[in-house]
Amino acid sequence: MPASNRGELLVRYFVDRWEGSVADDKLIALLRTAVTSEAVAEQVQAILGQRLTERIAALGEEQAPVRAALIAAQLLGLALCRHILRFEPLASLPADEVVAAVAPSVARYLTWRASGQS
Repeated sequence: MPASNRGELLVRYFVDRWEGSVADDKLIALLRTAVTSEAVAEQVQAILGQRLTERIAALGEEQAPVRAALIAAQLLGLALCRHILRFEPLASLPADEVVAAVAPSVARYLTWRASGQS
């Protein structure tokens, strides 16, 4: 996959999963529960962190766990604000516009270099 498309593809996948008719209710319930239950939060962290870290590492990127954590924060924050807190106009923004707005930030996390890295 071309590096220039990775952020958009990742955000598109995430947004599509959250906004799918069947997945929507289950994923929102999971996010709500994770906010109030330490055990569920740990499960979400483990599953999402592992999946993101594995995919980022497979791309040959260094610091995959750090990148995965930054991306997870962006995407879970998006889900929280859009689907649970229902911040407007974000909550009613078309999915394509959400992807277009968020994808550059996620793409930056995939190419970001920590200080001291070459």
